Amino acid sequence: MLQIQTLQFLRELRDNNNRDWFEANRKRYLSAKSDLEQLVMAVIGEFSHHDPSIAMQTPKECMFRINRDVRFSKDKSPYKINMSFSINSGGKKSQTASYYIHLQPDNQSFIGGGLYMSMPPVLKKIRTEIAYAPDEFMAIVEHPDFVKTFGTCEMPGQKNVKVPNGFDPENKAAEYLKLKSFVGTHSVTDEQITSPGFVHLISETLSKLTPMIKFLDRGFIEDEQ
Repeated sequence: MLQIQTLQFLRELRDNNNRDWFEANRKRYLSAKSDLEQLVMAVIGEFSHHDPSIAMQTPKECMFRINRDVRFSKDKSPYKINMSFSINSGGKKSQTASYYIHLQPDNQSFIGGGLYMSMPPVLKKIRTEIAYAPDEFMAIVEHPDFVKTFGTCEMPGQKNVKVPNGFDPENKAAEYLKLKSFVGTHSVTDEQITSPGFVHLISETLSKLTPMIKFLDRGFIEDEQ
């Protein structure tokens, strides 16, 4: 579970997103960061029983910085108003598919994962794997458990109009070959993330995402062999 004080810190940071306020409240930030570290360790500890590939990850390898990269953004707010972490076998900087947990006050949190806005060489590997095994991929992302939990693996605005060059438009999974991202997300409330059962909820939710994660990663594994 996440402490209520951590959510309150993020709410106040949203309304006071400047360096002076942040420095004046640095102790509260460090407490919130420690709270997140405890959550990450607990999630790894429980979920690694389901997916052993993430067992050796540490909070440092999973947690994202709270500082924003404002170099190419019109919004120059220096800090994110959420806390998040990504878990996979290669750490948060890996290009492979990841489990992702996003924590933001006022019921803006979600549990999910997959591949988001990957570079063209990565997308080509994934599309090739889907084109080779369309029935298998469709069985995963159209399985009732997946649909009930995540709805779809498609994200708004992350789809080509046509099947990319080099792929058969008549392929069974043609609509999935058009995707630029392959992501499932499941919304959670403030009440849920601050409840004692939150770690178990994360683990149960991510377990329904694992088949897609493993399928997406297959192209990387085969490429390395």
